[in-house]
Amino acid sequence: WWPLDAGQTPGAVQAAKDAVALAASEGEELQEALLIAKERLLAACREVEVPTWTPAAVQSVPGCREALERRVRCCTDLVRTVCAWEGVLDSEQLVAMVHR
Repeated sequence: WWPLDAGQTPGAVQAAKDAVALAASEGEELQEALLIAKERLLAACREVEVPTWTPAAVQSVPGCREALERRVRCCTDLVRTVCAWEGVLDSEQLVAMVHR
């Protein structure tokens, strides 16, 4: 599962919810799987950024506007992905991820 792929997120979140429902919350494997999900979300949050280019730069550089639009969509998808994990991962951690 890759956090920037919005199509994969619902399945990953549902699998995590099912695992939480079926396993004891103290289960080592479950805790390890949730830690991996959290680490992937954190890595994606660190990697994604939207450059702050001036309007003049955006207008004068070919393809700049499209690149910015892709970055904004990517950030929006990542916020949706982080929010989808609510109820599975700690809410305070999720909020901190979104504010990065």
